[in-house]
Amino acid sequence: MPGISGITLQMANVPEFTIINEATEAPSPRVFVSNGAITIDRSKHSASQGDLHSNATITFKKGDPTTFTGNLTAVGKITIDKENTIVGNATSASTISVASGSSITGICTPNGEVASIPISVASFSAGGANITVPKNGTRTLNPGSYGNVTVGNAAKLNLSSGEYRFVKLETQNEAFLNFEVSNGGVQVKVTNNLKFDKEVRVTITPGGEVNSNSVDFITLQSSKVSIDKECYLLGTIYAPDAEVSVGKNSSFRGAIFANKITVERDVVFVHHSSPGNIPIPKASGDEEGSDQSSVISYQLEQNYPNPFNPSTTIRFALPEAGEVSLRIYNLNGQLVKEIVNGRFESGRHSVVWDGKDAAGHQVASGLYWYRLRANGFVQTKKLVLMK
Repeated sequence: MPGISGITLQMANVPEFTIINEATEAPSPRVFVSNGAITIDRSKHSASQGDLHSNATITFKKGDPTTFTGNLTAVGKITIDKENTIVGNATSASTISVASGSSITGICTPNGEVASIPISVASFSAGGANITVPKNGTRTLNPGSYGNVTVGNAAKLNLSSGEYRFVKLETQNEAFLNFEVSNGGVQVKVTNNLKFDKEVRVTITPGGEVNSNSVDFITLQSSKVSIDKECYLLGTIYAPDAEVSVGKNSSFRGAIFANKITVERDVVFVHHSSPGNIPIPKASGDEEGSDQSSVISYQLEQNYPNPFNPSTTIRFALPEAGEVSLRIYNLNGQLVKEIVNGRFESGRHSVVWDGKDAAGHQVASGLYWYRLRANGFVQTKKLVLMK
């Protein structure tokens, strides 16, 4: 994307489309840009990251405690309630309020120079046949213009490279939106209502999260864009006239440009460029270890609790069966204990580490690493034992 004069999105088979004008600022990994307030509720997670910008205010409510990694810029006030750690800088053209017990690790600049970032989206229209994908059904649509599109409970809608225009796009509980981006990105343009019910999943082939910047949801609505609880969404959402509300326990990779942004409890949100993988929320119908359609990629979750004493739970997800190894290492790279070594079926799994080494001895307090290997997938995360 070009940077100094603005951000322009250009994808194969899709007309050039100007998204946002960032004035004289260089591009940054902004996960949220809002005309109005950005409000982040408490979270037990520490994985959320990406820069936030508001033309109004930014508020982090009381943490759980919460750690957020990213830079904050606001034309209005920045408020950090207690039990929050912001790993980054904060700049406000107004004031910055940090409660006792909270901190901003970088540079705080109240009454600084912060320019507004206008969010503009080209106008468009939609119309055509109404489409309903029935419960548990599957439907593939070609790029084009449609009327009201409803994806029923646990149904799947397949979209491919190109531009789609819908009057409404409403996804019901546990629905899947699958985007095939082999020949370029996908733009979903909605005139009246974009809505995600609970436990909706977005999948992208090929690449999964790696290609999250290949999918755009663009809506002209002024009513709230509702993302219900426990959704797994990938892509960029443009809603210049609407509030975007992200429901509790959801996971989001991408960017949101909106009139207002509200994030409920225990949401993980990261920018397209953030490393690692976001957690896949567990759907209400899932049973651990079963062959679950909602497990769409390999996933190693952050252990919980962390820091821990005396034990902690490590969860991982497998989209297919295979041999799995889960090992604990110290900071010198020495193997402490192999806590998993065997075949697992597809689905979600959890194991407990009791803080002991292979000989059964309690290990010392400190930082350790845990590494998952499965069918060629390898991911490493850190954990902390604190006595």
